[in-house]
Amino acid sequence: MSASTRVNIPPRTVLSRASSSEPAGLPVGPTVSLELRYIPAGIPIRAGWRLASSLMVVIRTEENHFVANVPFVDEYGLGATGEAALEDLLTSLVDYLESLLRRESRLSEPLKRDLENLKKVLAK
Repeated sequence: MSASTRVNIPPRTVLSRASSSEPAGLPVGPTVSLELRYIPAGIPIRAGWRLASSLMVVIRTEENHFVANVPFVDEYGLGATGEAALEDLLTSLVDYLESLLRRESRLSEPLKRDLENLKKVLAK
């Protein structure tokens, strides 16, 4: 995301938070923190794109960065903070939708499903 483009995300609404670590007696790995975020419809993303419907986004920590993803398509956002990862995810979803639209006549069935799912949540 360019420095001039900024997604205006509403204040956090934490619906669920969980942490997990290795059971006692096993090598201890990094603690994973999960946050489920509700993003309401209407949020502008960039140059004419906005959320057409609300989204539930999972934000997790992995080592020294945050990862944001949605369950309906294999795209994710990365960032130094949860907010940055969320902004990156929303931009990635628009980029992916635009790419699928350009190749619509040549898409496989799984990619057609991704296209239909993205059309439900993103609008111009």
